[in-house]
Amino acid sequence: MTTEVDKDKAVTVVISAPKKMNVNGSNEKDKDRDREKEKDREAIVSIAKGTVGEGEDAVTVATQAALNQDAPNILVYKKMEAIVERMQGEEGGVSVRTIKAFMSKVPSVFTGADLIAWIMKNLSIDDVNEALHLAHLLASHGYLFPIDDHQLTVKNDGTFYRFQTPYFWPSNCWEPENTDYAVYLCKRTMQNKTRLELADYEAENLAKLQKMFSRKWEFIFMQAEAQSKVDKKRDKLERKVLDSQERAFWDVHRPMPGCVNTTEVDIKKAYRRGASSLGSGSSGTAGNSNPVEQLTRQIKLLKLKLERRTIKISKVAES
Repeated sequence: MTTEVDKDKAVTVVISAPKKMNVNGSNEKDKDRDREKEKDREAIVSIAKGTVGEGEDAVTVATQAALNQDAPNILVYKKMEAIVERMQGEEGGVSVRTIKAFMSKVPSVFTGADLIAWIMKNLSIDDVNEALHLAHLLASHGYLFPIDDHQLTVKNDGTFYRFQTPYFWPSNCWEPENTDYAVYLCKRTMQNKTRLELADYEAENLAKLQKMFSRKWEFIFMQAEAQSKVDKKRDKLERKVLDSQERAFWDVHRPMPGCVNTTEVDIKKAYRRGASSLGSGSSGTAGNSNPVEQLTRQIKLLKLKLERRTIKISKVAES
């Protein structure tokens, strides 16, 4: 027989046991939640560190490199860049130095005479005219430029020149738009520097672009103002170099009147590559159609030409 006290104990035991189980279950749930939170934190930290972005950037860089390899003049660019890299080498390269002028410094320059002497010495060229021709080609494609002139030529004298940064090399297949050019010219007007004053043809281009983009000129002006503020925070000598390199980039893609535009694609190369548009730009957007379809189309055209009857004008006149 069980007493009332024993019944109470039994009841208390039966009731207390599930309570302990509930506590243990809630602890396990809390631990699971903490683990999930830690995983979320790790994911957020990885995104903040840029691990995901780096993968995406790598993919975009790879695709851009593949597109660049498909450019029509890529072989010429690679040969030129190999020569320029030798010129910029620390050992045996062209002597680049900072010149001290009156109340100012001219950073990272070399003379035309030094350049021609290096070409004749290191590239086994005996004729000065041939060395000048090679230097002209490098300058016209934007790999080097005079610091005080919009005309991309090289003289065998004491004129100062500067190397272009690899970011602006033509092998990167730049196709700058008119809006970018408008932002650049507008930014030049905001800086009170004699070396940054617009040339006559640049002022005319700015007026044309202002008429062309009259509806969104406020947006272009805001972009130019923001870029100008960023440039003012840079070091003085660094700003000089970057301004000259940007000017040389636009001298290649928007040359002054009378100069050759080296970014235009040769019509024969574009036709061979099946390009649909032959506008300015070094990439020359080639058609990505199937070569089998191109060949079948050419065969049909040739068959039509064979079936077409041609009569000489002299025979028609006689009849």
